[in-house]
Amino acid sequence: MVKMYYFDESGNTGDLALAAPGFGFGGQPLVVLACVGTDAPDDLAREISRLRQVHKVQSAELKFASIRRKPGFAMDLVAYIAASDLPLFVEVTDKRYAICVQMVETLIVPPVGPNENTGTAAFVKNVFSDRLHESAPNRVLEAFVIACREGTHVCTHAAFQSLTQWLDAAEPDDVVNGLRLFSHDTYQDFKDAAMPLQTFRPMPDRARSGKQVWMLPHVPSLLHIYGRINRSLARDLRGVRFIHDEQMQFDVALKDGMELAEGPVGKTVQNHKLADFGIDIPASLEFVVSDDHVGVQVADLLAGILSNCVRPFSARVEADDRKWLAVLGALLNLTDPARSRGINFVVPGSMHREIVRAAMNAAG
Repeated sequence: MVKMYYFDESGNTGDLALAAPGFGFGGQPLVVLACVGTDAPDDLAREISRLRQVHKVQSAELKFASIRRKPGFAMDLVAYIAASDLPLFVEVTDKRYAICVQMVETLIVPPVGPNENTGTAAFVKNVFSDRLHESAPNRVLEAFVIACREGTHVCTHAAFQSLTQWLDAAEPDDVVNGLRLFSHDTYQDFKDAAMPLQTFRPMPDRARSGKQVWMLPHVPSLLHIYGRINRSLARDLRGVRFIHDEQMQFDVALKDGMELAEGPVGKTVQNHKLADFGIDIPASLEFVVSDDHVGVQVADLLAGILSNCVRPFSARVEADDRKWLAVLGALLNLTDPARSRGINFVVPGSMHREIVRAAMNAAG
């Protein structure tokens, strides 16, 4: 049983509530958290050294930029991961979609009990999130993130107004009608003070400074991988270590999130397809300098590869580099739902289908 899991991310630009008004996310529309497990880091280091020589990678630091023109390096790395049966867990999140998901969870269908992320409820929320991502104008998202940051009755009222006015003017169909119904009902609950004001914005995270932040997509990414590893190991996390690249601002948020998942809240979340949050034995989390840990370097490289491969689909431009699409196809082929391994996409359904179709076509 593998006990050491190495993590790093690509595209983390901090709190999504600060992305208004343009929602350009600094040219990084995705955040990717990659995790690779190995109890033989020396073997992995030797393979990376071999691949450097074979593909003539000269740069001292192993980053995606150093292999941007060398998709063969990435393909060989994926082949090594497959041949060595190294556990791979990746979360790919579209940032705009992450904001839309939070809007659904707070302004449209706020939770009223456990297990609301399963079955029909999960399907409806996904459909609503997809439509917001596809059609909601920036002004609706901006009103929401302002309400997240400010947390006042006035700003929350403005967020509901912006959302419901847009929906009332939208061309009706089944999805729009559903969004109208739920958002107006929730708006009425807000006006009647039927639920606490905090219900209508996400639960905050803590930065190292103590400042509250509202939407850090890499926190739920880590928690979902935590649940996936727990499921893959049948809840036996004895001696399991999570080794993450150093975090200058958000290490506290990641630790807080893991403690939340380990406690009573996590145990109310059931029936996830890939994750098990019945965490009986907590894993440890430590932050390290990547130079000293080849596993973290490989996780960073994989996160960069996936960010590069998926970015065209998020930016809605044609992905025309078939060699990198073939790498993406090879990574998708590592998916093993029975062991919760592979890539989990937190993106609109249409984008996910397009990614899979293009990657598999390129992979042959």
